[in-house]
Amino acid sequence: MNTFGKIDQVIKKNLRSFRKKGALTVRPGYRMVEGWVTKQPAIVVTVEQKRKKVTRQQTLPSRVGGYPVDVREATPVQKLRHSNPQQYATFVATGRREYAEPEFPLERDIKTGQTIKSRLPRQAAEPLAAKPAHRVFVWVV
Repeated sequence: MNTFGKIDQVIKKNLRSFRKKGALTVRPGYRMVEGWVTKQPAIVVTVEQKRKKVTRQQTLPSRVGGYPVDVREATPVQKLRHSNPQQYATFVATGRREYAEPEFPLERDIKTGQTIKSRLPRQAAEPLAAKPAHRVFVWVV
C-alpha cells in the first residue's frame, strides 16, 4: 500500500476526530509551510473559513496516526461543491477549463466519510480540465 493509501486508512479509522463545525473534507496530501507544498505526507482538512482562534470544540488535532494535520480554507468552488452538488455539477459541465479544480480520488466528505467523487451528481464526473478545448465560433458579417 502506498503512503496515500496508508493515510486514507488512518483517516477512515479516525473520521470522528475531523468532524468539527466548519470542516468540509479530509484527504491525504502534503503539508504546506508558508504557502509552499513540502514533501511531508499529511492529512489535509478543508474548512469553510480558516480562523486564527477557534473554540476547543472546533480545534482539529495537530497529528493523527503519526501524520500532521494541515488545515486549509476551501476555495469558492470547493465550497460550492460541498453546499450545492447539483449546481457544482452544472458548473463543471458548462464552466471554463481554467476554473477546474484538481481532483483528489481519496478526498472524503467529513460528515459521511464517502469519497467526494462518489457523492457528486453524474454530470460532474468528468472534470473541466479533461474536456476538449476546441470551440466553434461563427462570425456574421
